[in-house]
Amino acid sequence: MTLSELLSARPETQVELAAKVGVFQTTISSWKRGATLPPSTRWPSLAAALGVPFEDLRSLIAQERASRAAVHA
Repeated sequence: MTLSELLSARPETQVELAAKVGVFQTTISSWKRGATLPPSTRWPSLAAALGVPFEDLRSLIAQERASRAAVHA
């Protein structure tokens, strides 16, 4: 599963999720599109808002970063 898929599976709107995480709706949209990844400072609140363990979210983001790095190498 990707972060985009995880975000898309949520019943909340992007505005509602953004309020829970403490970011703008456009930030959630950027994460959902895969344009950017969340900074580590947002991981705890994002994990809580998504209802996933922090370590699972951290691993998922690490995998996506590694995948992106491989594409750009």
